[in-house]
Amino acid sequence: MEIQPNLPFLGMTELGGFGTLQNSNNKNGSCGTVVQDVQIKIVDLENAKVLEPNHLGELWLKTATIMNGYYKNLEATKSTVDEQGWLHSGDIGYIDEDGELFVIDRIKDLIKYRGHQISPGEIEGVLLLHPAVLEVAVTAIPHATDDEHPIAFVTKTPGAEVTEQELIDLVANNMMDQYKLRAGVIFLNALPYTSSGKIAKRELKAMAKKLVMK
Repeated sequence: MEIQPNLPFLGMTELGGFGTLQNSNNKNGSCGTVVQDVQIKIVDLENAKVLEPNHLGELWLKTATIMNGYYKNLEATKSTVDEQGWLHSGDIGYIDEDGELFVIDRIKDLIKYRGHQISPGEIEGVLLLHPAVLEVAVTAIPHATDDEHPIAFVTKTPGAEVTEQELIDLVANNMMDQYKLRAGVIFLNALPYTSSGKIAKRELKAMAKKLVMK
């Protein structure tokens, strides 16, 4: 397989290679389409039923090169690869009508609100529509009765201005009730990053918890 440089793909060590690969004709933000000899599907988080295109769920993959298991960790192996050989990726995403895969979040990052599982990535996508928002990361703070409330950390585009209430209203007017930024918006000069170049959401979550304790 010839890999074109600088094009997104989805691969996992547990998978033993690529699951999907983008080509120059694929949409921005997608991980491309499934590669040869790999099967993928998006399943409901509650009942594992296969979902229709453009519905968010967990990405499962299957191929002959999937790992035999984690070294001396049978429990982790069983929770990752089921009896039918499907690898449960832990990624939240969807497959569109053209068969392109979009990964939005990790299951471990989902926010729990009154029985709902909220994708931070969906909220981030709406906030990024505002021209004054340069970067955004959504996490949650604990709540006594609602489980968790979403909170957004935002950096502004240089020279642009936006208020906390404007961003709260943007989400409220474009998303369902459970997605509302009930814990508000925090503006930062810069978002923290990990050594691998990803936004350090664990650090932001710790920062959010400290706000609750004040």
